[in-house]
Amino acid sequence: MPVYEDEIGRLYCEPHRREECHECCMCFEPINRNIEVEKGLRKAPSEVEKLAEEKVTLDRGIKALRDRRVAPTDENLLYHLTELRRVEARLDELRGSSAHEIERAIHDVTLQFNARDAELRAVAHAWARENPGKTHMELGGPDSQRLYEQVAAKPPSAANTRVDERSCGYCGKSSSTKLMGCSQCQSVVYCGKECQRAAWPAHKKPCREQAAKNAAATGGSSSDHSFFALGDIMMQPLILRNTTFSRCGSRGR
Repeated sequence: MPVYEDEIGRLYCEPHRREECHECCMCFEPINRNIEVEKGLRKAPSEVEKLAEEKVTLDRGIKALRDRRVAPTDENLLYHLTELRRVEARLDELRGSSAHEIERAIHDVTLQFNARDAELRAVAHAWARENPGKTHMELGGPDSQRLYEQVAAKPPSAANTRVDERSCGYCGKSSSTKLMGCSQCQSVVYCGKECQRAAWPAHKKPCREQAAKNAAATGGSSSDHSFFALGDIMMQPLILRNTTFSRCGSRGR
C-alpha cells in the first residue's frame, strides 16, 4: 500500500491521508509519535512512562492469551510473562523515588487503552444494529471506516491540524482547562512557556508555514516569530479559527 509522508516525516495512508485507516488496515500512530519526538516536536517519554506502557500492554496481552485458554507452556505466553517480570522488577527499583509518577503513568496508559476498547465496542454495536442476526464482524474495509467515523472519533489526516486544546503539544500532559496556544500559527497548545521554548527549535519552521496559510485564508499578513525574543513569544488562548480539530481515535491492535 502506498504511503504518504508529510513535511515533518510523519506517515499516512496514501489514498486517504489518514494516520489510522480502517479501509487500508494501516496505523502509523506509534511511528508518528516517535517521529515527532525525534524532530523535537514532542517531549520524549520518561523511563517510567515507557515502563508503564509496557506493563499495561503486557498485562492485557497475558489476559487475552489466558482468555483464549492457551497452554501454560505456550511460547507467546511465556515471553509475555518473562517481559512482565523484567518490567515490574525495574518499576520496583524506581518505586522508592517515583511511586506517584509510576501510579499516575499506569493510570494514564490504562485510560488510553480503555478509550480504545470503548470505541471498538461502539463500532461493534453499530455494526450489530445494521446487521441483525449476524454474529461475526470482520474489521477492515470501507464499512469499518464508515462505522468508526459515525460512532467514534474521526482519525486525524495530513490535511487536518492535529490539535487537542487540553493536551500539551510537547509534553503531552492533559489539563481540565484549555491550554495556551501559539499566537502565530494557532495550531498547537502548550502547558507553559517551558514546553513552548523546548519545542520552538523544531516548531519554528512549521509555525511560519501554518501562519502564512492562516494569513492567506483570511486575507491578512502573517507575523514572523523571528521578530520576537524566545522569552517574549506571546501565549494566548487558542482561537478556534482556520483549524480542524479532531480527537485522535484508535482501535485496539
